[in-house]
Amino acid sequence: MKAGSLDEFVPADGKVVRWYSCGPTVYDQSHLGHARSYLSFDILRRIVEDYFGYHVFACMNITDLDDKIIIKSRQNYLFDEYAKEFTTVTEKLVTELDQAWDDYIASLEKKIQKTHEDEKGGRKNKSEILAERSLLTGKQSEALIAKEGLKQAKIGEPSEPWLEKSKTPLSVVLDAKKSATIDSELVKTLCDRHTKKYEAEYFADMKALGIKEPDVLVRVTEYVPQIVEYVQQIIDKGYAYAAGGSVYFDTVKFHNSEGHAYGKLRPDAVGNMELFSEGEGGLASANTQDRKTEKDFALWKASKPGEPSWDSPWGQGRPGWHIECSAMASKILGPTLDVHCGGCDLKFPHHDNELAQSEAFYDCGQWVNYFLHTGHLNIDGLKMSKSLKNFVSIKEAFAAGHNATQIRFLFLIQEWDRDINYQRTNTMGEVDVKIKTLTEFLRKAKQTAIERTTEHKESWDQRDVDLHDALLATQKKVHESLCNNFDTKSSIQALIDVVTAANKYMTNNQNKKALLLVKIADYINKILGVFGVPPLLADSTVGGGQSKEEILRPAATTLVDFRKEIRSTAKLLNSLCDKLRDEDAPKVGIKIVDDDPSFDFYLVDPETLAKENRKREAEAEIKKLTNELNKDKRTLLKVESGVQSPKEFILKNFNVEMEEYGKFPEKDTKGQAVSQKAQVNINKKWKAQEVLHNEYLQLVATNPNYLVDLTATVASAEQRLEELKKLTE
Repeated sequence: MKAGSLDEFVPADGKVVRWYSCGPTVYDQSHLGHARSYLSFDILRRIVEDYFGYHVFACMNITDLDDKIIIKSRQNYLFDEYAKEFTTVTEKLVTELDQAWDDYIASLEKKIQKTHEDEKGGRKNKSEILAERSLLTGKQSEALIAKEGLKQAKIGEPSEPWLEKSKTPLSVVLDAKKSATIDSELVKTLCDRHTKKYEAEYFADMKALGIKEPDVLVRVTEYVPQIVEYVQQIIDKGYAYAAGGSVYFDTVKFHNSEGHAYGKLRPDAVGNMELFSEGEGGLASANTQDRKTEKDFALWKASKPGEPSWDSPWGQGRPGWHIECSAMASKILGPTLDVHCGGCDLKFPHHDNELAQSEAFYDCGQWVNYFLHTGHLNIDGLKMSKSLKNFVSIKEAFAAGHNATQIRFLFLIQEWDRDINYQRTNTMGEVDVKIKTLTEFLRKAKQTAIERTTEHKESWDQRDVDLHDALLATQKKVHESLCNNFDTKSSIQALIDVVTAANKYMTNNQNKKALLLVKIADYINKILGVFGVPPLLADSTVGGGQSKEEILRPAATTLVDFRKEIRSTAKLLNSLCDKLRDEDAPKVGIKIVDDDPSFDFYLVDPETLAKENRKREAEAEIKKLTNELNKDKRTLLKVESGVQSPKEFILKNFNVEMEEYGKFPEKDTKGQAVSQKAQVNINKKWKAQEVLHNEYLQLVATNPNYLVDLTATVASAEQRLEELKKLTE
């Protein structure tokens, strides 16, 4: 199929779908970019399995052998060994740390200069360039301060705090100087220890997000012999060659061979050496003389001292990055993949190189039938990256108060293959509105069903017919949307639309049909279940098969009816009624409503109600505090404006030295004549400033710390506002 086009999904083997996912490189914490991809693919996989009824055979790799992993593992080891050697501060330690900071500062300067080159050449988004430059400049300033701080180190004192402050620059220096001294087997052990830690964290994060595990998990280090065989087969087919202990893929020969093409996914990126170099890894040699062309990528890398290595026909080495997926996917899923998924940044060179080497191995024209690529995740409008310091880990997202349902909904209401933006303030505003809309309808439908008796009329009128037609239209819309490139955004909106229709139907309707509402609720629960959304209404079944609602409802009804009677006959007791609604009833899971004629109360999870009340209280306090803060800011601005005397104000703003009102020098401080028009304007400004300054003097005469106190009040209010805003997200 053509990349980016819409085509009918036809697996190679009936209802069986062979599905391969590019998994994580486990060298650091999982972040929201991972959540973006793996949650989106979890949603798509569930739709394929649970809605369309296919049998997905899912395989995912773990990259536990990679240049970043090797470098990070070595650096941690060498730093720990260095710390053992220098337990106290010595002159040698201070000298070496000082030099490490010098090298680090110089490297930052090079990166800063590159941002200027990128800006001049128009190679990147200008906003990202400016953000990156600002970050690098900040890091450079921090580094200069840290270097200067070494002068405070005292010989003989514990070295630990100084080493920790200098860990980043020192680790780079140690790796450059000593990595070659580390035995290959030790590096394997270090890498294994490092990757096992982050693999465990990755799967813990995925479990917390509710992501299904793959059917098969493959790790690079467990498939090295199979990878060696795979590479040899490509050599035997004539599409790869050994040179200098490494093996390279012959891109030119492959591209010029009948039935083959290199760069199918991103033909525009072929020849982009920056992307190519990223794909080859940070330990790759800059010398490309062993390659027939500079675009030939490594299938097998000859290991240098300080790198893990395995036996091969070409000498000690390790697999290249791209070959791992081809070999392992082929081993598990066979010669054809129905679905191959990953982030859009993997299209080139990773996925294009996978295609080339796999199609060379099988000597076929198409190894993957359908590629699925998620869009980028941007943070506050900028692409998320560690270099921009806008990296948000999954744990940080949970710590910010977001839950798995919110995060899943955030991706459901976006197009899975387009870039999306994650705002760190008011992140879940739209999400929370949609979840609340659906949850409250499900609660109303459930309540209506519980209250249904044989006394209720079941004959339909036009309102019932119209609502049922709305449900049928929704079912059709959802089906069409899911058939159209897994359009969950439109599907969720269709559910919201039918809920809106149902809410309108229930308003002032004493003959609403519980069975119809339950049918709609069941459909909503079904679709949300397909999307992997946990039940929006918690399981409330109590022992004996009797629900919590059925047990509490008679008592809740009596309580609410009693409150309504009090409110209607005794205005003085209204405050107590409000207290019952806002404080007492929520503690036992009763939400009393005064603005819905169809429902007097809902039975809700007490913690959910408590969270709603905290949010409502925070919003009220925000409104009040914002008004007070704006007033204080205006006062502060006015007071600060009056600090300068008229004489100081005129000199600063007009370069004119005046001792008193109306008496002008012939020339200003720059030697220019003061015109008649300028004198008129300056006199007006003098009078206005005189008023402000006199008010300021009166204030500080009464309270010398007035300005300091007001500034502190404004700062405290701004901090409190930020805290309150987090409670409303």
